[in-house]
Amino acid sequence: MLSLSDTITENSIVFSGSQYFIVIARERENLVLCPFVTDSEPHHRRDLALAWFDLAGTGLPRADLRVRAIPWRRRVRSVQFVGIAETTMTARVKKALRAEMVARSCEGVTSRLLHSPREARRGKSGGSIRAVVF
Repeated sequence: MLSLSDTITENSIVFSGSQYFIVIARERENLVLCPFVTDSEPHHRRDLALAWFDLAGTGLPRADLRVRAIPWRRRVRSVQFVGIAETTMTARVKKALRAEMVARSCEGVTSRLLHSPREARRGKSGGSIRAVVF
């Protein structure tokens, strides 16, 4: 019998803490995620605007959302499954995420992935990565 955490794969929409995310990759118990942000938040260079048909059927409670192509890391046990995104939307997010990683490497900045909100409050990070491979 499959547990709910087994249903969380690439393209899944999940909820963690107080934010919704799209799952970009999964390796055993670890997820690489990108957060959804509202249109009222300041715009980031890698924010992806979403059309209504991108959000249809995802289970998200709002229609005024964008995806911020910034990598986050979470454990599978720390998220709740919400729905599934279209593979075309995930492909667009991956493309923007690759561009962000290239931009950060050109800027000499390593991407700090937060392991958990608790570690973020303590000022710790989950480690730096230089690339995200899909």
